[in-house]
Amino acid sequence: MFDFTTKLTWQRAHDANEYDWQAAKKYCQALVLAGGGWRLPTLRELFSIVDFSQSKPAIDKTVFAAFTTQSFWSATTYLRYPSYAWYVYFGSGTTDGSGMPNSMSVRCVR
Repeated sequence: MFDFTTKLTWQRAHDANEYDWQAAKKYCQALVLAGGGWRLPTLRELFSIVDFSQSKPAIDKTVFAAFTTQSFWSATTYLRYPSYAWYVYFGSGTTDGSGMPNSMSVRCVR
């Protein structure tokens, strides 16, 4: 899905699996969907698809297929804790940091 505001293309249907942060980055890099070139989004990019007029999930369900309210990794690391990275919880649209060994969902961007 191409976002005309940000000029980013989003993976519409996310993988049903969850990954630790390193595996999430590798998953996006290896994704060959529509010619490849995918990566894990930054926190700012991932937060740009939060829709606060929606809840559980806080995202446009007509654009992003088969969506659940999981937490999704961003590529943005936590400055104070190098073994943490930011994520977005789409149940409410909130952000927080988590240890990189934890498993979460992934939605890639290019």
